Amino acid sequence: MALLTSVADPVACQRACQEYDGCFFFSYSFVTSRCRLKNDLAWESAASAIGVTSGPKYCDEFYRGKLSRDDDDVSLHMNLNN
Repeated sequence: MALLTSVADPVACQRACQEYDGCFFFSYSFVTSRCRLKNDLAWESAASAIGVTSGPKYCDEFYRGKLSRDDDDVSLHMNLNN
């Protein structure tokens, strides 16, 4: 879908996903500082990689089934693959 470079951290990557139409999930690489924005089919090809973390557009979407959330109260719920 989209690949962003020089992204500061996974939180910034998730926020980029929130601003991008058609983005449902993201993956962030700590090694390259790249953020990959993914569509709604991302879970069908999910894979793990060392130094990469992924998550949903909104944390509540994954945990509670909601599609929107106030930006002031976004917290990141992800597994870090170290």
